[in-house]
Amino acid sequence: MNIIAPQCAFAYLDPGTGSMVLQMIIAGFVGIGCTFNLWKDKVIQFFKKGK
Repeated sequence: MNIIAPQCAFAYLDPGTGSMVLQMIIAGFVGIGCTFNLWKDKVIQFFKKGK
């Protein structure tokens, strides 16, 4: 069972790991927001062009 789930994990998390993860999460939200705005503008322009 120790091969699948070892009891002692000798892992090290660098002090900067938390800020890096936070930056990745924020960048993901910003990217999703920018993509949404771009698609929204294209849809609005598509329907305005038809009138």
